[in-house]
Formats: sequence, C-alpha cells, structure tokens
Amino acid sequence: MVDDSPDEHLLLAMASEGCALPITLEFLSGGADLLAHLMAAAARGELPDVIVLDLRMPGIDGFRTLDMLQADEALLHIPVVMFTSSRRMVDEVNAYRSGAAWFETKPGAYSEMEDFLERLGDIAARGHRMERQASRERRFTIEDISVDGDDPDARSIGSL
Repeated sequence: MVDDSPDEHLLLAMASEGCALPITLEFLSGGADLLAHLMAAAARGELPDVIVLDLRMPGIDGFRTLDMLQADEALLHIPVVMFTSSRRMVDEVNAYRSGAAWFETKPGAYSEMEDFLERLGDIAARGHRMERQASRERRFTIEDISVDGDDPDARSIGSL
C-alpha cells in the first residue's frame, strides 16, 4: 500500500483485522519508497501479490510510479490497484491506459473499506490472475476533454 497519508495506513490496517482472508499489508509513503522496496524484494524473490497505489502523492505521483512499474520487466506483472479519492473520469481512464488492473475510489465508510480489503484479499489469494473490474469492461468514448491548465496532474485524452 503506497499512500502519503498515515491516516489511510491506520484505517486500512484496522480494516484488515476484520478480513476473513489473511492479508499482510506493507505501508510505504511514496512512489520512490515503493520502487526501492520492490527492487530489494525482487532480489529476495519476495514480490507482492498486489500493489495498492494512491494517485496523488508528493514527489513521484501514482501515474509516474505506475509508468515506472510498467516499464520494468520484473515488476510489470504485479497487478496495480489505483486507490484514490479522485472521482474524475479522466483519472480512471488514464489509470487503465497506464496499466492499472483496477481503479477504486477510496470509500467513505469503514464497512466499505472492509469490503475493499475482502475483494483485494480474494485477488491476492488467486495469485496474479486478476479479473477485470466491471467498470473496466465499460467502453469509454471521451472526445477532446478540456482540462484546467492550472492542474499539473491533469492529462488530456482522446477517445478510448
């Protein structure tokens, strides 16, 4: 789990205690930390089953981190769940374009966090055979999206 918020770490750790499947969570605070952690884990042959990645982080954000994961032969097979407070369709589309296996908006209720972790635990238990999320099955047609020029994280997209 990569998120710069210690509160998110605590909330996920608490929610994981109630999961039926055993889940081992490791918390990192940013993209650079994740990449360093994965390089050391790869050397030991202990890569994670799933990476949960926040979108908005200082330094290397979620999109840049995902791009780096996809560019590395040893890491690109690990499913990445973009776990973010963003509800912007452009972020979801760009996450899938960049190689995310799943896009999840952070739930507002504790029970929804437990549900998310249950689904995540089920995915990890199946290994790397992550099924496509139902929302990913949708066909997106987005033409000439205008984005605020002041938003450095915004990416323009064509049709998909």
